[in-house]
Amino acid sequence: ANPGAGGAGGGGAGGNYGGPVAQPGSFGGGGGGAAYSYGYGANGGFGGGGGGGANAPNNQSGGSGGFGGGAGCALPCTTARGGGGAAMGGAIFVQQGGNLLLGGGDILGNTVAGGTGNQPGQAYGSGLFLQGDGSLYFAPGSGDTQTIANAIADEKGVVAGASGSWSIVKGNLGTTILTG
Repeated sequence: ANPGAGGAGGGGAGGNYGGPVAQPGSFGGGGGGAAYSYGYGANGGFGGGGGGGANAPNNQSGGSGGFGGGAGCALPCTTARGGGGAAMGGAIFVQQGGNLLLGGGDILGNTVAGGTGNQPGQAYGSGLFLQGDGSLYFAPGSGDTQTIANAIADEKGVVAGASGSWSIVKGNLGTTILTG
């Protein structure tokens, strides 16, 4: 039998008994799981959970979660469960290298919840999540009020030692209210 294949931006390929090993996930994807009773789970990509390891009789470990993702099963791996994926940016996720201009409109009422699994994924930024470096511009028009009532999180703010720096820039004559 052939292992499952991971799609672009998705999970890694699963393992195959006596064949190829599980493959890591790409950006946002979980690691591939081991074959039923043989092999180790692969690591998750950014935000992805680790793949589940083989269960009895070999009980091999699962992969590590990517940034914010939960780890796959630990030894002894009796459940073969992968880790839960991270949830980031309930309204907007800005990837490394991007900038965001919010010329109006409100951000409110959004939530994030990490995925379930052997170890659950983390949840960051119910309103916005900002990865890496960039600039966030608030620019409501004259006489307009813009409300951001959900949390804004960035990579450096949620993980000690993470790199990156975001700047917040206020433009135009309108009002921006941050309450999240």
